[in-house]
Amino acid sequence: MSPGTPGDPNTPVAGSFALSTVDTKSLPFAIVSDSFYKLEVTAGSAVLDTNHTFIMPLTTRETFAGHASTFVDTTRGTWTQAAGVVSLTDASSAIPTTAQWDGRKLTVMFDSGADVNTYVFTRK
Repeated sequence: MSPGTPGDPNTPVAGSFALSTVDTKSLPFAIVSDSFYKLEVTAGSAVLDTNHTFIMPLTTRETFAGHASTFVDTTRGTWTQAAGVVSLTDASSAIPTTAQWDGRKLTVMFDSGADVNTYVFTRK
């Protein structure tokens, strides 16, 4: 199978993933950008363990008035899978997020304030 070909959504999702795109664009991806402020996603990963826990660190760069700072925000929690649908539940908020799994890529919708962005994680 070529890398662009979907796999089997019934394949267990447990594994390691790298963030490949946000809203179909390569990284870095600007979530917010104006003349004085910019917030970009620069990297990300996800590990879904076979014990149904996950960790998802996302690296962002915040630039204000020309000065850049880098941050890593990490979400941890539990996950369940029903074929191509994966539910990720954040341990700190207990709010679940539904992701789509095609056997190769995990697609997650994140609300970043005024917008909802599509993050695609590709199996390593």
